[in-house]
Amino acid sequence: MRENGQGRLTVSFSSEVADQWMPVEYLTTALDALQEAIYLLAMQEEGRPVRKREKADARLAAKYALRCGAVRSGSVVMEGMIGDPTHDLTSSENVERVLHRYFAATSAIAEQDAVRLQTVVPDSSRRAKFIQAFRRTAPKVGSGWVVEIAERGGPVVRLTDKQQAAARALLSSSEDSTAIRTLTGRLTKIDFDNRRVTLFYPVTSREIECSYGEELEVMLLKNPRELIQVTGTVVLDAKGLPERIREVESIEELDLNEIEIRAIPLDGVRIVATPALRLAPELDETEPLIILTDLDLGIDCYAATREALIEELRAQLAMLWSEYALAEDEGLTEGARRLKVNLRARFEEEPEAKGTG
Repeated sequence: MRENGQGRLTVSFSSEVADQWMPVEYLTTALDALQEAIYLLAMQEEGRPVRKREKADARLAAKYALRCGAVRSGSVVMEGMIGDPTHDLTSSENVERVLHRYFAATSAIAEQDAVRLQTVVPDSSRRAKFIQAFRRTAPKVGSGWVVEIAERGGPVVRLTDKQQAAARALLSSSEDSTAIRTLTGRLTKIDFDNRRVTLFYPVTSREIECSYGEELEVMLLKNPRELIQVTGTVVLDAKGLPERIREVESIEELDLNEIEIRAIPLDGVRIVATPALRLAPELDETEPLIILTDLDLGIDCYAATREALIEELRAQLAMLWSEYALAEDEGLTEGARRLKVNLRARFEEEPEAKGTG
């Protein structure tokens, strides 16, 4: 029988931004992904063979289902327990090993430790599915959310939007990683039987076939809209143009919601926007690229993905502040002096504090 506290964990959602309300969709997605990760490690613990479609049956669910207690008052903090101790009185050792491996694997991804991750989850297929579940648990870039998952009396794993890049890097660490790209286009066909989607790529006016793994089916079902982004190993034709995508890493809806920037770290200080800077991305379908512009602030950046666009925006604002806002008027042209005035009217420096973005 389990001792008190065995198989228990705490999941805490907080924000780096004051008075920010959490979307219910993210809360449910993160918890669903946490459950999926636990099931994957449970299948490994139980010695079940790796299959393309790995679904928890009734026995596995009874033993390893994530059960949530009441939400604590004043914050989104939940006590959780793996499995039902009254259902299987001999499961404590299995559950504890699964939970221990979950924290070990999650920490390895956050720290981009590919060797340790491979040790914890040896099978490459199951490991890729675990990384995808991790990505759905971690906050999206620019969201401002923080997730802390703690084992009772044990380690705490802190997930921010920075872990998205770490997870992507681990997924992209194959021998052919130089060919990994993100293509944006319109979804024209889904073949669930053969796990293929067809993307109309506007740059070449060509339909591109993309083969995806079973672990991405949840992503695809949650993002069925026309404009999607597919990341994977792109196979080029004789002219060097994309012909098809194999080893797809992610399939996501193109997100053109406003990007919000509140603070940027810069050499021991941070520049703070008051009020927060909000910019609406636009899609240039001729490339296709996502672009952001603000002529008054000198912002003109573009990238293939929203995550890369936010990083480019942060880097550009840091450069503009250093090169213009902090420069002496004598060394600036008339246009550069106007830019300096606009930047200083919109931002101010303050000592660096925990939480930026």
